[in-house]
Amino acid sequence: MTSLEWRTDFLKMHPGDWDQSLNTIMSAKLESVVTVRTDREDQTFQGQITLLDKKQRQIKIENDEEYSWILLDDIVDISLIEEPVQ
Repeated sequence: MTSLEWRTDFLKMHPGDWDQSLNTIMSAKLESVVTVRTDREDQTFQGQITLLDKKQRQIKIENDEEYSWILLDDIVDISLIEEPVQ
């Protein structure tokens, strides 16, 4: 499945089904670009999704420089970078 196909499928999912896909991304250690909706403009975060907090409905994405917590409801798009993170 290509990144575009996965992204399209992910966005069509019911939010309750996101956890299975996010767990797959985390276990495969895939680098991702997460786009979130903000009041002014969309913002992107690139890194590895490392945690899924189901209670707070958020994910943690981190890279070598920083980490961010992102609410699932704010996610507009997730693109996968084909190569696994080493």
